[in-house]
Amino acid sequence: MSSVASSIKGVVNRCVYSTTKAAVIGLTKSVAADFIQQGIRCNCVCPGTVDTPSLQERIQARPNPEEARSDFLKRQRTGRFATAEEIALLCVYLASDEEHLRDEEERLLSAGDGPGHCLSRLNSGD
Repeated sequence: MSSVASSIKGVVNRCVYSTTKAAVIGLTKSVAADFIQQGIRCNCVCPGTVDTPSLQERIQARPNPEEARSDFLKRQRTGRFATAEEIALLCVYLASDEEHLRDEEERLLSAGDGPGHCLSRLNSGD
């Protein structure tokens, strides 16, 4: 699991986090290249802001939680957060037999910050 806060998009005050998530993308591409001949796929999911208990705790820890929530939502092109279920559905698809039909190495499903749309799929192909 990576993040759009990585080599995909720079985010203020997230230098260390973004660097480690960019490393996950690089590792994914390397593993995909190393094992393509064996038919092994390697995928990396890079969501934007996902509505999780951790996010809710961070919002509630702010002096003005309503303003913090509003600030997070303003960054989302769709006006809402991604859900864990949406991310899980992408993971299920990436692990499915249907996924092997794709042969491009990298595909950014959307450049936006919206739910389920800020997902990058890195695939070795078959």
